[in-house]
Amino acid sequence: MTRSGMAHFGTADAAKSQFFASMCQNKKLQSRLGTDIFGVGVRRQDLGIEDRKEWTISVYLRSAEVVKELDDEIPNRFGGVRVSPQVMGRSPRFAIGQGPCRGRIFDPIKPGCSISLKGSDRSGTLGCLVGNGESLYMVTAGHVLNPHFAQPDEDTTDVVQSSSEYKQDRSRTIAYVNRVTALQSTQLGDEPAQVNDIDIAVAEVTQDTKWNLHVHGIGRQISGAIAAETVGRSRVKKYGQSTGYSEGMVYDRNTIISIKEPGTNECYWFQNAIVFFPKSRERSEFFAKPGDSGAIAWNSQGKPLAMIIGVSDRSAVAIPWQRIQDELGMGLLEHIRAQ
Repeated sequence: MTRSGMAHFGTADAAKSQFFASMCQNKKLQSRLGTDIFGVGVRRQDLGIEDRKEWTISVYLRSAEVVKELDDEIPNRFGGVRVSPQVMGRSPRFAIGQGPCRGRIFDPIKPGCSISLKGSDRSGTLGCLVGNGESLYMVTAGHVLNPHFAQPDEDTTDVVQSSSEYKQDRSRTIAYVNRVTALQSTQLGDEPAQVNDIDIAVAEVTQDTKWNLHVHGIGRQISGAIAAETVGRSRVKKYGQSTGYSEGMVYDRNTIISIKEPGTNECYWFQNAIVFFPKSRERSEFFAKPGDSGAIAWNSQGKPLAMIIGVSDRSAVAIPWQRIQDELGMGLLEHIRAQ
C-alpha cells in the first residue's frame, strides 16, 4: 500500500487473484460462475477527489439485480484493495461471426478483412501478418479457424476469404492452417480446472496470395486517424470485418474472465486478458461485435496492444499482444506491397 493508503497495481493484482480463488471456494458464488459472475480484473478508478485514482478490483456481473443479490457476498474491500462490482450485461462470447460474411472481398488482401475455414458460415478477422524467412503467415483468433467452433461442412485446412456481395457467393483460398492453440473448457458453475491464456491461429499464406497482400504501417495508419491531442495513454483503435474502424479505451487489465460457448453448458476461462469499452458512452456505440475476432487493437503509438477474442454487449475481451508475440516467435510485418 502507498502512504496514502491506496493500493499499487501489484498489490491490487495479487489481491484480485486471491479474491477470485476465494469466490471459487464460496459455494453460493461458485455456482454462479460463468452465468452471473463473469470474472475479475484490475483498473484505476477515479475517486473524484483532487484527481486521485486508486487501483481497484472489478467484479463483472450480469445485471444490477445480480449486484443487489450478491451484495452480502462481495465485500467492499479485499486484502486492503477496493472492490467494485461492474455490470457487464450478457455473458461474454467468442466474437466469431455467425452466418455468411456480407463484407466485400479485399483486393489486395489487407488486415481487417474477413476470413474463415472453407465450408464454414462462421467468420472472423485477419488480424495481422508475420514472417519467418521466406514464409508469410496470417494470424487471427484461434476459434476462428478451430473446426470445433467454425464447424465447416468438410475436413479442411483451407482458409478462405468469402463474400456474398452483389448476391453472388465468392470464395478463394488464401492460406492453409498451420497451427491452432487448444482451449480447455469448464462447466458453468464449476471452479475452472484450467485457465487459458492464449487463443490464436496461424495460417501459411499461399504462393499466389503472397503477391496480393498489402500492408503499410497499419498500426500507424489507424492511430493517425485521431488527432494526437485527443489520444490518451489508454486509448486504442482497431479495424474489424464486422464493425470496421472503431475507437475504445482500456478498462481492465490482467482480467480473469469467462467466455461462454453458445448452446452449451461450457465456458472458457482466460487469465491476463484486457477488457475494452468504446470511447463514447453512447449506448449505440460498440468497440467490437461478432465477426471481429482476430482484430488487433493498436495503441496511440501505432503498436499492437491486444487481439480481440470475445464480446459482451458494448465491451470486448482481448489477449495481450506480448503473450501472442511470445507464442509466435516471429516478427510483425508492417510493410508489404501488392505486386
